[in-house]
Amino acid sequence: MESFRLFSVRLLAALSCAVLFLPQGNAVAHVRKHAKRNIRQAALVAKPTANRPMAAAKHQPPLPHRLWTDDALVVVGGNRVTRIAPGNYEYTFGTLKVIDLPTASFPITLRNISSRPIHIENVTTSCGCTSAMLTAAPASEGAELPLPFALVPGAYATLLATVDASRLPPGEVRKGVYVHSDAGDLFVSLTGTSIGPAQFSVGSIAFGELTAGQIASRRIAVDLDARVASIPFRILSDDANVIVRPVDPSTASAGHREFDVSIAELPRLGQVNATLTLLSDDDVGDKNRDYSPSYIPVTAEIVADVQAMPTEAVFGLVRAGQTSPVEVRLTGSSIDISGLSFETGSPYIVCTAANRRASGGRRQVILSIGLTADVPAGSFSSHVLVTTRSGVRFAIPVSATVTKLDVGGAP
Repeated sequence: MESFRLFSVRLLAALSCAVLFLPQGNAVAHVRKHAKRNIRQAALVAKPTANRPMAAAKHQPPLPHRLWTDDALVVVGGNRVTRIAPGNYEYTFGTLKVIDLPTASFPITLRNISSRPIHIENVTTSCGCTSAMLTAAPASEGAELPLPFALVPGAYATLLATVDASRLPPGEVRKGVYVHSDAGDLFVSLTGTSIGPAQFSVGSIAFGELTAGQIASRRIAVDLDARVASIPFRILSDDANVIVRPVDPSTASAGHREFDVSIAELPRLGQVNATLTLLSDDDVGDKNRDYSPSYIPVTAEIVADVQAMPTEAVFGLVRAGQTSPVEVRLTGSSIDISGLSFETGSPYIVCTAANRRASGGRRQVILSIGLTADVPAGSFSSHVLVTTRSGVRFAIPVSATVTKLDVGGAP
């Protein structure tokens, strides 16, 4: 009712404003007088007062369900704890040497500094390699407390957080623990450094921009803890553009191995975002002596006289003899396009090319890549080799999973 009254007054004020701009004359003098009065009344109605506050917008976002204040549940402790904001803390645990302590627990002291009981409903973590439980203080003497648990004013409890460092790559560690209560959601960030039994000499490899076929290589070293130096290991690349080769093992010293990381001789064009993973080959014995995974990111951009889109031909799951060709567009100047040549890496690949005019005075070759009817069943992987007029060579990878059945399963 109040909102309807406000709307009516404002409408009357708007009409009155229009009247004020009517031509001069005795006929409208009386109307002008009442119009000015209506405008003053509308201003008074719209102005918020103690008895009539300004109406709120209909689509205001709702307030958070819980708001943190300083006088509630807090984390207390020594110099390992840093308060970031109300309900937000950071616990620094330092350095974890995984081979000595694959799993580490950290007691974090909580206190209710409010004047009422706080009901702790649940404790959760940010990932599966971290767990947490609530215990009585101190943690060394207390048992796990059943949840929900009421923490009375002035009382302490211990949040016991455990990190399985053997599941983490070496380097910076940042995990989170959440305490959910009726006073709000308290967050504790666990930060530190994990040192694995095997350490790379570099944290990443960035080759930058490379022309296809350009030789680019980086030598890296792996240093091993003496207790695992006899365990064989391997370094895997998840991208065929990145090749890893061990340096002559006879030159390696105990606990120190070297590898050459290079870009493939016939690379795929485009961005390279590969990961090198160091894994132990020890399948038996004490798993705590095993290597925790170690990773190195490798980046590069491979370019040529022409651009390819897409950069590879992926067929997915197909039935032999019923595959539709995949088109790859090669774009470049008229001179570059006219000098392209193609070579298939497998007799089961069919490749045809057609010229087409592109925008901006450039031209395209539409490369149609297909599979023959007698392609063998199973995982198929090969390439189409492209050679440009200037002699630059690059590969268009071709992959498929071939079945003799219909994709739906019928023979």
